[in-house]
Amino acid sequence: MTIPLFDLLMNISLGLVGFAILMSITLVLTGRQDQKEAADAKEAAEFERKYIDQPLEQAAQGCGSNPEEKARVFFRAVDRVMTHLPPVCRHKCGRCCYQAIDIYPLERPALEAHIRKLPDERKAHIRQHAKVWIEQYNRVYDLWLGNVLNDSDSVSSSARLGSRREAEGNMHDWIIDEFSKTPVMCPFLYERSCLIYPVRPVMCRDYVMNASPVRCEEQTTPEHAYQARHISHQTQKHLKQSGPAEPLLYALSDVLSLDVTMNGMGKILNPDFKAPLDS
Repeated sequence: MTIPLFDLLMNISLGLVGFAILMSITLVLTGRQDQKEAADAKEAAEFERKYIDQPLEQAAQGCGSNPEEKARVFFRAVDRVMTHLPPVCRHKCGRCCYQAIDIYPLERPALEAHIRKLPDERKAHIRQHAKVWIEQYNRVYDLWLGNVLNDSDSVSSSARLGSRREAEGNMHDWIIDEFSKTPVMCPFLYERSCLIYPVRPVMCRDYVMNASPVRCEEQTTPEHAYQARHISHQTQKHLKQSGPAEPLLYALSDVLSLDVTMNGMGKILNPDFKAPLDS
């Protein structure tokens, strides 16, 4: 049975019309989706500007002249900013207290003042656990340096360092990653609570793990992880104005009466840090 030419042409025409209508609907829906994504991005940018960037900048500029109060003012600003994210912690969790932590000069006076007021038995606890933490830092540094020096024997040391940095992307992130592979408890963690919680470093305030305690177990990433990362970048931008970062226990070694040997770790964490390398 043959289909008349007219009917064939009509079927083709109807098919083309249907296809055109379908494409039009698709384009409209795609356009609406693009508009929604653009509006969402604009709203997110405005939120970050109003509730994150501006408060942190105002706090950094208006901290006053007292070193300890400067730190506390900035800490309070970070805490206010963090209230815009859903809470992820619970009391006596301690899951995020097993990593490499560094602090900036602006933070140190408040930490030192708080540590001086701690009972002697708490200070003894800190010193007892500090050795393991420092050994872990040194192990990570030695591992990183060994990888750098073994990359190639045919290029200069500085070229190897540069090549390694490119390969790893962010050296600080690489070190934190490696440190966390063999978790070592922060010396300031006592019975799953922080001994310096009121003056804890900004890195601890804006870290929020990558998840809630439940998500830590599920290994899933929360929806607000991007904003948490943005807050971290903004806080570090202001903190860097006070000087380069130092490993936590290196920076607080005097107030804790620690005999610290760090294998140059501070210099690796921040190339501008002028800590002497071991001879």
